[in-house]
Amino acid sequence: MDSLAKTFWNATHSTVSPFYPCNSCGWSLWIGSRKLSTWNRSQLYNHSNSADILQHWSNRRNIPIQLIRSIDWEAGEDAIKRLGLNKALWIPKWLAGCAPVGKVLQRYHFQDHAECPRCSEFEDTAHVIQCKSLRARSQWNSSLSKLEQWLIQAKTMPDLRKAILGHLKAWGNDTDPPRPQYNWPGVNDLITVQSQIGWRTFLEGGVLKDWAAKQQEYYSWLARKNTGRRWITTLIKKLWEISWDMWEQRNAESKNPESPASLREHARLDAAITHEYIDLLTLAVKDRRWFRRTKEIIFTETIEYKQQWLKSVLSARARYIRRHLHRTNLQAQRTAMRNYLVTPAPLI
Repeated sequence: MDSLAKTFWNATHSTVSPFYPCNSCGWSLWIGSRKLSTWNRSQLYNHSNSADILQHWSNRRNIPIQLIRSIDWEAGEDAIKRLGLNKALWIPKWLAGCAPVGKVLQRYHFQDHAECPRCSEFEDTAHVIQCKSLRARSQWNSSLSKLEQWLIQAKTMPDLRKAILGHLKAWGNDTDPPRPQYNWPGVNDLITVQSQIGWRTFLEGGVLKDWAAKQQEYYSWLARKNTGRRWITTLIKKLWEISWDMWEQRNAESKNPESPASLREHARLDAAITHEYIDLLTLAVKDRRWFRRTKEIIFTETIEYKQQWLKSVLSARARYIRRHLHRTNLQAQRTAMRNYLVTPAPLI
């Protein structure tokens, strides 16, 4: 009897309406043909906003709209839960292009340029990864070496390992990617579709679901109990850690007093300080204390000290000009009033 009931259910459950009416409990929530039995804010939010979010990322990364749902978003959700709190908060900013790189710092007037602190080129999040400076390339190669070690340790399919490392190296070095010539069935098609989505998107966690399926096939062939699901989740986490390592190296370089960016900033501030020493007359006497030391001594100070020194001097000049203009206007009013009172009235 139970087997007959199950056979009947499998044959008819997709076409037969549910036995309970839609209004049996006052009001109800449905996602498609499935009724929600509990209030799930996260699930409702994802369902109501998924179309707009997917359209946004399709436009932002030039992902074909017919492939956007082929990305394993659920694996990305699991991967970000395995990151530490610091990285988990940083990843959305990085992916949205809101990390404080040169482009963003210039936009919000924290600095007057968008130069990379390592090579002086225009800096956005993609440039942080692709910067041509020697230290950036060294960090990139080191990160890929760590990724390769993990791929070997995780028993990754050799064709998949070769494809991941080859295409990431090509994208990071801005060279032509290798042509897909792999032996395992379906891997060539997988790499072709992933190339349509983009390898920057891959590095940012936009990994196709078929990666997990192919790795699961390999695990099954090896007769191992590992799963492709866990493999792809860990892979996305490792890819995000590559971006994190490049970001940390960039920040360390920006704070290095001997880096090209620091030397350029010192030169700019020294020129501004030299200009301020030309004119001391447009300062109040008490504000001339900023010039007790020679400019050569100030040149030896840190960037932060020079910036604060310039800010103090410019504020003092603005205060002097404001008071001088007020005094001039007041003197003009007094002169006009004096002339009016002294001048005799005309005889009628």
